[in-house]
Amino acid sequence: MLRFKYVVVRSFFRMLWMVFQAKYYHRHREKYDELFRYRHVQKMVNYLRVNAKTETVVTGEENLPTEGGYIMYANHQGKYDAIGLLTYHKEPCSVLIEIKSSRVFSTNEAVDLLDGIRIDQRRPRQQVKCLRQLGEEVRDKGRRFIVFPEGKWGKNRNTLQEFHDGCFYSAMIAKCPIVPVVLVDSWKSMNTNKIRGRVVTEIRYLKAIPYAEYENLTRAELCELVRSRIQEELDRVLSAREGETA
Repeated sequence: MLRFKYVVVRSFFRMLWMVFQAKYYHRHREKYDELFRYRHVQKMVNYLRVNAKTETVVTGEENLPTEGGYIMYANHQGKYDAIGLLTYHKEPCSVLIEIKSSRVFSTNEAVDLLDGIRIDQRRPRQQVKCLRQLGEEVRDKGRRFIVFPEGKWGKNRNTLQEFHDGCFYSAMIAKCPIVPVVLVDSWKSMNTNKIRGRVVTEIRYLKAIPYAEYENLTRAELCELVRSRIQEELDRVLSAREGETA
């Protein structure tokens, strides 16, 4: 985590100014539309990305639906995951985030600007309410969201953890396309003690799963479907890498 602390210290003063700007934009939402607010968040996260000496290769953008809302379900490796996705996702999107994690400096203001949804993992009823809200906003307002069905990251690196099927309640309400997202080497950006050296990560958008393909599935079955597709792509990437080094 030494690399993350280095990024925080190096970024602090400029981030402080961008946080003040974010607070102003949030207070005067009538003057700044969703796209403007999203672009400001992108400036914030991109500044962190640059100071983390991280480059991200994005593939599969053609798999993102061009109309209507959708939910992106991604594997979770560390602190850079949402930063990378928000930096490179061109159209405005938002996040489902654990409430405690959202209340830290700069993250709090970014989530406010994104109209993110804060979920409390200690309160089951609040969780259901948040997941329903997310689904309704995708369905009724055409919004786009990033969800990490693993809930939290550990020392898993490029290994998938258990997916929580409750996260897929939102998709069933929205009846929207689901985009599985594979993050590769994202943990290297801010979850190591190595400060020097550049890092390259990957974001891979897989083919969207339309509602017609999962309307008859249970939440558990849908969860396994998404997890299996992410696992297959991750295995393919890592196997190809091993073949190159053999």
